[in-house]
Amino acid sequence: MKKLFYVLLLSVLVAMMVLSGCTQPASQPAPESSPSESSPSETPEQHEQVAIDILSMAFGGAGYVASFALGDMINKYSPWLRATTLETPGGIYNLKILADDPEVRKKSIIFGTFATNNLLEKGIDPFDQEYSGIKAVSLAQSVAHTYVTLDPNIKSGRDFAGKRIGLPSASSNGKVEPEVLMEYAWDVKDKAKLEYLGWSEAIQALRDGMVDVAISNPSFIGEGKVAANPAMEELMSIRSDYYFVPISKEDIDTARNKSGYPIFPAELPPGALGPTQTEPHGIALITNGWMADEELPDDVVYEICRVIYEYYEEFWPRHATLQGLTPETMATLAPNESDYHPGAIKFYKDKGLEIGFELD
Repeated sequence: MKKLFYVLLLSVLVAMMVLSGCTQPASQPAPESSPSESSPSETPEQHEQVAIDILSMAFGGAGYVASFALGDMINKYSPWLRATTLETPGGIYNLKILADDPEVRKKSIIFGTFATNNLLEKGIDPFDQEYSGIKAVSLAQSVAHTYVTLDPNIKSGRDFAGKRIGLPSASSNGKVEPEVLMEYAWDVKDKAKLEYLGWSEAIQALRDGMVDVAISNPSFIGEGKVAANPAMEELMSIRSDYYFVPISKEDIDTARNKSGYPIFPAELPPGALGPTQTEPHGIALITNGWMADEELPDDVVYEICRVIYEYYEEFWPRHATLQGLTPETMATLAPNESDYHPGAIKFYKDKGLEIGFELD
């Protein structure tokens, strides 16, 4: 009998505890705040949902692939940021649209070559206005600009006079640096026939005898290691009589000092471009990645950097040229800290990363 009494008593006590818990007042959700007003103590789950656009590049290129990958990663790994990635004609278009449209500035990041931003700041062709609000967010790839030819007598850019030169497309940021070198360092811009074909198309035109020289853009995939684009790899597989044309540090310094355009020298070790490269090879260093206007809220840029930093290895299988993107290289899109978006600066400092790179 006593045993039955204790069982009944225990059942009553448990029921009272359950009822007591159910009658506690429900917790109130935290008030929503705008991205720019979020506090450090705010959890991701409390953050207001924010939508952004990512302006990529033309279909199929590394910038297109990298940007669509970033959009997928943001939507997968950010609890409050949502991205829509859009194809665009190229980096010059991306810079122009941010400069022209205040509404786009507030909700977009763009892909492009950071050095081209210098032309926009000064209102130099192809830009018809001055605008200085666009800042670096993160590197996506570092690229080596060099030239390849089948003519062993072409040994420097000065030999381009009278030749047909295959260059990137007219809408590409990549056309600016060759034009600057040809005008200010080699004095051949008006003496050569410049054909704006595209990166792969220029190599194919060289193979087919349609141009005498083609620009080549192998991407860094590690310290001193580069990977050629598929068109260049095909050329190297079917011919052995190709020659890379080096770009000297002196020529790059001359072009930069005369034009004000921020191109910088670098050097590849022997063999980086294949078995025919037996000596160190001078190149122009080009950095491509994501940028944003200062009007894009700091916390949005911080969150974008966090996703790239934590999941950077997911870029690598998407495109061979993205294998050089690591936490250590993210903050090397632009040379100076002042070139970066405040949200990116805060993220990199929080992670103890060095911002920028040496100019020489």
